[in-house]
Amino acid sequence: MTDRSKKVVTTRGGKTDGWGFVIRTNTGDAIAAGARSLEAVRDVLCAEAEACHSGVVVAMEQEIGRIIIETGSSILVIALQSDKYHLSAGGAIFAEIKYLFYLEFVEASVFTRLVLVIVLRMN
Repeated sequence: MTDRSKKVVTTRGGKTDGWGFVIRTNTGDAIAAGARSLEAVRDVLCAEAEACHSGVVVAMEQEIGRIIIETGSSILVIALQSDKYHLSAGGAIFAEIKYLFYLEFVEASVFTRLVLVIVLRMN
């Protein structure tokens, strides 16, 4: 049976080191993770997008229906929620991630960790 409950994909990317992601359940238990070193990347935003894309692909392969993308990059959030950065260096990967959201998931949300913390404290 496919687990359709909401999962959180947390991403981390850096220009000189690498990227990684962790997929957690709504109770915080890790169910998948991935990381990779970077040979070359244009900027930190592209590294963060690579981490996000890889996390989304793994979530899709595990047939997770609802995901929350949690990232430290407010620009990545804007890029995935709008077309504002579609002509930037990361435009193609942003479009691919949004396409996967639409095609493969019942629900997909994107937040920065800072915004998520503020929302939790307000409740």
